Amino acid sequence: MLDLIYNEEAIKQQMNLAQQFIIGYSSNEPLGFASIEKQFKSSSSMMIHKLYILPAFQGNGIGRIFLNYLTNLATQTGHSELTLKVFVRNQNAIRFYQHLGFHSIGEVVTEIGNGYTVKDYVMLREIGNGLLA
Repeated sequence: MLDLIYNEEAIKQQMNLAQQFIIGYSSNEPLGFASIEKQFKSSSSMMIHKLYILPAFQGNGIGRIFLNYLTNLATQTGHSELTLKVFVRNQNAIRFYQHLGFHSIGEVVTEIGNGYTVKDYVMLREIGNGLLA
């Protein structure tokens, strides 16, 4: 399944579909990455398609730093909310997003190719109150 989403051609296609990839580094070492879409279904919402922090760096505030960066970017580009999808069985990520002000607004099942489907919660955070504490 990962080969379907993260091979070079798939990433190029995602970039052609207006996704922007952001990589975080510390001392030239990658910490994680995010991909966003500024013109998602609603002009008021910036979509976070991916937010991954390498396991060695999880729990160190890197995810919060990424989300603060994305919140600032969304504010600068006139968005009032952040939207993301998270796998329904990824309880650590769900708790992380809830802790940072996201709430579930529904569920979606997506076919991702070769007979694979994934069920996600759609989560939203209004950003009128600015950066995360």
